[in-house]
Amino acid sequence: MNPVREAIEVFLEIKRKLDEAKLSEGMRDKIKSKLRTRAREIPGMIIDTGLVPTLSFCLAKAGIDKLRLVLKLMGGYMDSNKLENIKPEEISYALYTYVVMKYLDRIKSIKPGIREFMKSIDEDREFSNKLYEYLKTLMQSNIALTASKLLQPYFIQFKRLCEAEFKPE
Repeated sequence: MNPVREAIEVFLEIKRKLDEAKLSEGMRDKIKSKLRTRAREIPGMIIDTGLVPTLSFCLAKAGIDKLRLVLKLMGGYMDSNKLENIKPEEISYALYTYVVMKYLDRIKSIKPGIREFMKSIDEDREFSNKLYEYLKTLMQSNIALTASKLLQPYFIQFKRLCEAEFKPE
């Protein structure tokens, strides 16, 4: 498992989805700028407050319904024009939550993982329950304690790519 390669892959995946999205150019640029900001802020929050509290913060800022839409977009289950009426900040928090979850899924087999979320994506209650189960599992696992060290190289690479490609706010 190479965290630098994983960060490059998720960055390119998100960039491609945003570039292909049926969004106005201004909206696309705002989302990218906001994601750049998230990539600079959130790793420090994980170090300061912990993984689960930071993910909970991101969920609060994005909203579970927005996370579900972003997961649908990233999974190819939704037309991107539905994002046009969502605040770029909410989308950026949901995208960064996806970035974290995707890597956690790769380094640690946490159930439910991102694949399970994709299966329950159309069922509101099921999706929410799996999300809370995911946070509980993270809290009970050793990864919550060692996350900052495990995730640091991945976050640094993702941040560098966002800083190189996306304009600041």
